[in-house]
Amino acid sequence: MNYSDKIRTCEISELPELSRALMDDKAAFPRVIAELARRDGMADHMRLAEVLSFAAIDGTHDGDIYHSDPDAGKRYMDLFLSCCKMCAVPESEYVAVIIDAINAPKGCALYEWRTTAIKYLTKRAEENFDLVSEYIDRFDKKYVCYSILLKVDRGKALGILIGKVLYEKFIDKSAIRSILMNCPDLSETLITVYDGMNAVERAAVVKLLLSQRDDPNVEEFLNTKAADDRSKTVQKVLSRPTDRKASRSGGAVKYFESLMATGERIKFGALCELIGSGGDDKIKKSKYASVAENIFFCTDDRKNSGAVRVICFDGKKFFDLSGKKVNLSPDDEVGVLHPFDLADGDPLVNLDMNQPFPQLRRVLYERISGETTFSKRFSGTFLSEGEFAERVGKFGFELCGGSDGKPMAIHIAGGYAVGFEYDERTFACDKVYYYRASDVVRQGRRLFLPKIPLDISELDKRTYSELTYAVAKLFGAV
Repeated sequence: MNYSDKIRTCEISELPELSRALMDDKAAFPRVIAELARRDGMADHMRLAEVLSFAAIDGTHDGDIYHSDPDAGKRYMDLFLSCCKMCAVPESEYVAVIIDAINAPKGCALYEWRTTAIKYLTKRAEENFDLVSEYIDRFDKKYVCYSILLKVDRGKALGILIGKVLYEKFIDKSAIRSILMNCPDLSETLITVYDGMNAVERAAVVKLLLSQRDDPNVEEFLNTKAADDRSKTVQKVLSRPTDRKASRSGGAVKYFESLMATGERIKFGALCELIGSGGDDKIKKSKYASVAENIFFCTDDRKNSGAVRVICFDGKKFFDLSGKKVNLSPDDEVGVLHPFDLADGDPLVNLDMNQPFPQLRRVLYERISGETTFSKRFSGTFLSEGEFAERVGKFGFELCGGSDGKPMAIHIAGGYAVGFEYDERTFACDKVYYYRASDVVRQGRRLFLPKIPLDISELDKRTYSELTYAVAKLFGAV
């Protein structure tokens, strides 16, 4: 019988009987285990672990042996190693199984080898660091096992990982950056080597350091380099826009609503050009003009410091609430009115008016007593999996992992960002956090968040309300 091929292709229900028949064939058993060890791929290695479990006298169809015997994983891995030794299989040909045991999904037979596999790889790294590094580079494409090397020789492992990000090609640099972002001493290492690098390397270092700007030493270092590093490549990274400006790509409604939510101002001349207003004798109707006719704008009230002057557009000209035509210079700044711009009790908020987006009747959120670095006002609110996937993109959120590994969704608006943790099974909202947009770092398609979110008291009323509104809108709470 060709045990190897049969084991790889049989149904799981056939595996216990086949595994025990193999165990009875004393000559074939170690040879077949060695053959499976030489095969590449997690699937073959998971099947190998299942065979060893079922082949043992106490193996069971449902794998309960692992729950009743915490030492079973060690026993089966030891049996695996003895088979490889009997067949003179070199370590370089079976170590992939051990690395896959560390990365195996929880609940499978191979996962139960994990503790023993980590101990094995740690011992080998202590004996021959460079060899284990080569093994990981070859068989662990996500570089997860570098966590072992970081414990054995942190400085050397950090140097290797930084070198990969800076110099190597055709590797998963995002995975390496994820490891580096969780190294608290990364910034010290990068700052030490910075001055000896060329411009491209320094720019790459700056990208890594930007994720650690909550460290005062890193912030001071970046500010210094912004002032004295003359490389255009470095300056481009350092001077990247920290705010996400309102985009017109989503259409007129989304554009004007974004201006209101972020408090962003635009030049009056640019606004007139956008909506096609050329005065009483020159009108070019546009989709922006149609929206502008049904919302309120504001500019600084020159007579009352700190107050705003509410202005409107009638399709031809801008005027204030008294009906007086507004005379502004092209360089004067204009914003979209937000309810928080108005004084308490202003009758304008009670105006019965059909608007293209909620403006006067907008749901407002104010800080709840006891909220410090997070809010739980939406805790337990949930969506179906399909609704969640659709609404995340629709309402401008991106998925990422939080600093503690929990899944999060992030929305950036203006100079700030909001993120919420969610349960991957129920898609229920948990804690909501707030950040500066400049502290959210993008590396390719991935986002990295600072370890410490903002204290909610640092947000003004509009910013807190609108970021919270974004989460409420995603979950259908408004």
